[in-house]
Amino acid sequence: LILLDSLLQEIMLYYIGIDVGTKSVRAGLVNSFGRVIQTAVKEIRINNPKANFYEQSSEEIWAAVAITVREVIKAQHVDVSSIKGIGFDATCSLVAEDHKGDSIAVGDLTEFNIIMWMDHRAEAEAKEINLTQDRILDYVGGGVSLEMQLPKLLWLKKNKSREWQHYGRFFDLPDWLTYRATGSDSRSFCSVVCKWNYYVPSSSDVHGWDAEFFEKIGLRELELNNWYKIGNDVKSPGSPVCNGLNEDAARDLGLLPGTAVGTSLIDAHAGALGMLKGVPSPAGTLGIVSGTSSCFMLLSEKVNFVPGVWGPYYSAVMEDVWLLEGGQSSTGSLLDHVITTHPAYEELVSSSDKEKSDIFQTIETEIMNLSSRKRLHNYSFLTQDYHMTSDFHGNRSPYADPRMRGSVIGLSLTSDKDDLMLKYLATLQSVCYGSLEIVNTLVKCGHEVKKVSVCGGLSKSPMFLQTLADVLGLQVEVPDERESVLLGSSILGMKAHLRKPLLEIVRGLERNPAVIQPTEEKSVLEYHKRKHKVYKEMVKMQLNCRQIMEVLPQN
Repeated sequence: LILLDSLLQEIMLYYIGIDVGTKSVRAGLVNSFGRVIQTAVKEIRINNPKANFYEQSSEEIWAAVAITVREVIKAQHVDVSSIKGIGFDATCSLVAEDHKGDSIAVGDLTEFNIIMWMDHRAEAEAKEINLTQDRILDYVGGGVSLEMQLPKLLWLKKNKSREWQHYGRFFDLPDWLTYRATGSDSRSFCSVVCKWNYYVPSSSDVHGWDAEFFEKIGLRELELNNWYKIGNDVKSPGSPVCNGLNEDAARDLGLLPGTAVGTSLIDAHAGALGMLKGVPSPAGTLGIVSGTSSCFMLLSEKVNFVPGVWGPYYSAVMEDVWLLEGGQSSTGSLLDHVITTHPAYEELVSSSDKEKSDIFQTIETEIMNLSSRKRLHNYSFLTQDYHMTSDFHGNRSPYADPRMRGSVIGLSLTSDKDDLMLKYLATLQSVCYGSLEIVNTLVKCGHEVKKVSVCGGLSKSPMFLQTLADVLGLQVEVPDERESVLLGSSILGMKAHLRKPLLEIVRGLERNPAVIQPTEEKSVLEYHKRKHKVYKEMVKMQLNCRQIMEVLPQN
């Protein structure tokens, strides 16, 4: 067996995926079957000088990339000659460089040259851009988010006016990583169509940067030198970048010069690509990348707009396929909030410690026990008199209403552990009813949703997965490779090395997902149908209440 393992390692090809998240950089070593066999992580700093301002350093991030890549290679004793490609994903943060290619400050401290994705300093600029009501804004649900890049560029022009002329180039962080690795400042369709308002009205009309739009929003100067500052060479994800790793980057990472580098993806989009592993056709599979919030990604062959959903975006995940991107603003963070603020939380933690189990496993076991004690046919019925909407942090899709808030019907004076179980289950269900609203809106607008694939934190909850399948009436899958984001970024390196279409590559990877089918019990299906009806009535009620309170007499 040892000899066989040794022989397999000699003939096996490897790829590296890099995932730059909000708080850390991760590297994954992936074999040619699509298995993540080694990971490493390195934390990175966030500079938060004032409310809504979040900054990072590109140099610190690159140093973390180098450390993690070297760690995964060392841990598996892999010959670097067998590592054939590398791919990068990252948060959609804005990187600034001066005319010499050095870092230039985006705030008061010189070392921080990145405005992070979650930075909200450009609220006024986003509103200003949206007042133009330009047709390009149709591709972002009718208006740019303050987390996108053009509002941030406009903020820099207005608030760093003396420095504005010294900014040489701007990158989305995923594109900056391929630039640092190769010296080529090519950009990914993923970044520019999703976050920079790059205009692609149809697959036969890649219009690109629209000078009239940039004139309207006060950034026409970016057109100079053929849009040099924001890039004029745009590639599909995974397309080979230049001649691969240059000598400096290869030295930093401990890899060979010329190692293939694939055009990058935004981190959530890399997760969507990773979840397509082994799927024969990408169209119709709705990917849910869950974490603090949840991102919904549907690949479609149709260029149909959907209210409250971003896109359709051309070649944002896979070449020549359109992406629609929706989301729920708070899912994992909402569950954490409901649990940790409940009076019975400490008792729950104590029970979990005694049983040496995950706190969520303890909760879901307790819910099943509570259902049995009440002699209920199905645990779902516990919430018959307790109803909830989940928009505690606003609604992104399908209402696109940041003022939306969570609501509850059925509060009592009870505060024991059973009450915590009830509220946890109601939260899970409300997230699923919100998911159904997104799916129904996609279908109403002509898109097909055949099944759902889930990765991230919520994929570890059997109760959530079954509830989601029952509510949607669709098959739900959990990929066998749980590191979907690292797998997705490594697939970019595979494409760059193999020079094959992404669809051909993902089709050829091993696939053995966990499959959750919707229940066939009519009583459960009818129960969720009625709960969803209550959910929609509660949303209407909130909007009516808002309207009543907005018309107040002025003194």
